[in-house]
Amino acid sequence: MNILRCPDYALSADLGDIIIGDVTQHIDFKVTYKKEVILQESYFLDNNGQVYIRDMALLADMYRQEILLLPENDVSAGVVTFNLQFVEGTEEITQDISIYICRSETSGTLIVDDLHLIPLTSCFINDKSLSFRRNFM
Repeated sequence: MNILRCPDYALSADLGDIIIGDVTQHIDFKVTYKKEVILQESYFLDNNGQVYIRDMALLADMYRQEILLLPENDVSAGVVTFNLQFVEGTEEITQDISIYICRSETSGTLIVDDLHLIPLTSCFINDKSLSFRRNFM
């Protein structure tokens, strides 16, 4: 078993499928949110020996109901983090995935690699001409 596509963090609109390759049997898949198992099922390989797990963004969107995007919340307020467990026979892989709630596709306009470093409620910009930082909401 080899995880071909499962990012550590992603925008929900751009997440796509989780893809596991080199599968010889079925995969038992489990999703945990806040230490509670919310999904547990078996997936079977296709003709290429791969498993596709779809709609993780939809699952994250269902759990965003608990998230309040208020100004006093920090960066973690707009993020759903799942713990994923993949089991094939005796082999087990666990991975966390943080999904930033986003309703429209970004097509590369936002860089998720940088997004997880800044709060979603504000963004600071350096203005070198005035030698201070401005806060944009």
